[in-house]
Amino acid sequence: MNKKTDAERKTQIVKFRVNKREYEMLKQATAESGLSSMSEYVLNKIIATPIIEVSDDDMLPLMKTAENVAETYNTIAIRVNKRDTLYPNDVEDMKNGIHTLVDKISKFQALLDSFSVTPQTFRAVVDKAHREAKSRQS
Repeated sequence: MNKKTDAERKTQIVKFRVNKREYEMLKQATAESGLSSMSEYVLNKIIATPIIEVSDDDMLPLMKTAENVAETYNTIAIRVNKRDTLYPNDVEDMKNGIHTLVDKISKFQALLDSFSVTPQTFRAVVDKAHREAKSRQS
């Protein structure tokens, strides 16, 4: 007989609501994962997803850049609204601000990408968890 120990038995219930589109996405992702249930998919997805902590010190340069870009855009917008004048270097300043902001954001995106879980990685994590669970039952 294949009995689970008290530690392995799932006794707690977690509920959450989704809209129709989210439900369809979950249903499709569950089917593509090869897992037997949506519950199993969600639980494994949460366990396989790393939590990345970013300090305020890490965020400060990005926030300062965003403030500077917003200030530049605001200054230009005020001048355009008052005088109907947009200078060629205004457009250049706006472009440069956006490029600088994108560069800083891309550093965070690279960090997130380094932790991203591909379907293959996710499947490997799930398979490993299944093997470990089976070995504990034996």
